[in-house]
Amino acid sequence: MKHSFKRAIADRLFFVYSIAFIIIVCIANYQYASVVEYEVVIYQKNMQNIKISAEIYTSSEIKPLVCKWDIIQSAIMLQEIPIYPTFHNQTYKLFFTPQYGYYAFMLKPIIALSVILVFIYFTLNKVIQRGLTRLTRFEDFLLYYFKNGAIDENLYASLGEYDDEIYLLCVQTKKIMDENLRTLGSEKTFLRTLEELNEVVLELSQDFKIIEHNKSWIPIKKKSDNFLDYLNNKNGKIFLLKIPYLKNNVFKHIVFIDNLNTKERYFEIKIIDMENVFGVIIRDITDAYNTEQDNRRISLLDPLTNIPNRALFLEKLESEIKKAQRNNNSFAVLFFDLNKFKNINDDYGHEAGDKILVEFSQRVSSVLRASDTLARLGGDEFVAILGALKDAEELDIVIHKIDYILEKEVEYGAISLKIETSIGVSIYPEDGNSGDILILKADNAMYKSKKNNQKYCKYRHET
Repeated sequence: MKHSFKRAIADRLFFVYSIAFIIIVCIANYQYASVVEYEVVIYQKNMQNIKISAEIYTSSEIKPLVCKWDIIQSAIMLQEIPIYPTFHNQTYKLFFTPQYGYYAFMLKPIIALSVILVFIYFTLNKVIQRGLTRLTRFEDFLLYYFKNGAIDENLYASLGEYDDEIYLLCVQTKKIMDENLRTLGSEKTFLRTLEELNEVVLELSQDFKIIEHNKSWIPIKKKSDNFLDYLNNKNGKIFLLKIPYLKNNVFKHIVFIDNLNTKERYFEIKIIDMENVFGVIIRDITDAYNTEQDNRRISLLDPLTNIPNRALFLEKLESEIKKAQRNNNSFAVLFFDLNKFKNINDDYGHEAGDKILVEFSQRVSSVLRASDTLARLGGDEFVAILGALKDAEELDIVIHKIDYILEKEVEYGAISLKIETSIGVSIYPEDGNSGDILILKADNAMYKSKKNNQKYCKYRHET
């Protein structure tokens, strides 16, 4: 272990012991030198009454007094201490032997210090070892939890032998573990519930990468992990435009319908902001969507001819007016009435009449452009929108195509029936700028056409 707690304590103790040893040695040396120095002074005084031999006379030069360092230096080298006392103006070289031996004097404090330090070491070591043992148990306690996702009660009980900081740490840790286990249990239950849901649940990053998903996403998932790649272009653009408002809590959520690049399936997609990620809930609404579309189609399409009815035609007419206003162009409204249709119903029955209506709608639709609209108002009355006309010649070409496609008779059993129609035309914006006015004027032009036995009549010509 790179940073061992036990090794760190040993290093600190060694440092303290070293400093203590140095201090004790210095104090002992100082004390020894002071004692010996005092002995030297006494010895020199005693020498005043003693007759000194001339042999130990040195010179009249004054020698330095003995200092503590001289005493320590001689003592370490096990030598007698040279002293130079002066008597009657004469200096003598003498050697003094201290009463106490240096090493014997130093040994006592060192032994005492060593005993004290050893006692301290073993006392601290016992406490440290006990703490380290409990920390090791605490480590095992944590490892068991992270490995098995459970709490080892026996290990926890062994950590409570002493009511100290380690025990308090263990108590707080166990509380956190218990709370985490409860949370994980709730999350697992929640995740199992998510997995069993038919709804798709996704978690997106800030750049719309799919981070997490439940198993319901797997049948939809393609190669890409970017959620935007699953949306059609229109929904993708709208989604990106609304995201800033979602983040700023202007919107609580974003909801739209998309097929997520699947065939014949439709999903309601709800997106919510969860601070650092986006939550997505996707619900398959294919059946409901198809039912709604079928109902809408039934309500907006003529059940016999399967072309738009009056309600859908009026919607498309209003849309065409707005488009023409934006683009500053013209369009035509054609009003059709089938000539002698009542006679066909009276002579051959309503099935023959229905045959004529269906054949008329199919033939006229086949010559109109994809952007044009043919609708049945009711009975034998039909209307059409010819959008974005360039000139009157283009209108004449379309009517000529209609006239030509209707020339072929309709076979009904053993008889042949002819489709004859009168057409009235109104032009936007010359003849009106609202749907009701354009239909009314096209109707008036149609009656003018029927009265004059013409193929078609433009409204502006009747005035």
